[in-house]
Amino acid sequence: MPKCCVTKGMITVSKSLQLSLSLLYWLQAEAPRPDGGKGWPGIRLRKDMMGTEDGLAKYP
Repeated sequence: MPKCCVTKGMITVSKSLQLSLSLLYWLQAEAPRPDGGKGWPGIRLRKDMMGTEDGLAKYP
């Protein structure tokens, strides 16, 4: 596989990870709740359950 394709793939994965972490932050800090509050601070990544170093899922 050409080096440029590998690099583009790595950039895509990196951007996907950042987008997932951004969504997690929004859910924790800014998502509207039914009681009028903001955020769900109890939402956490679970490394032990996902089996990954960062706690994100291995596959979609």
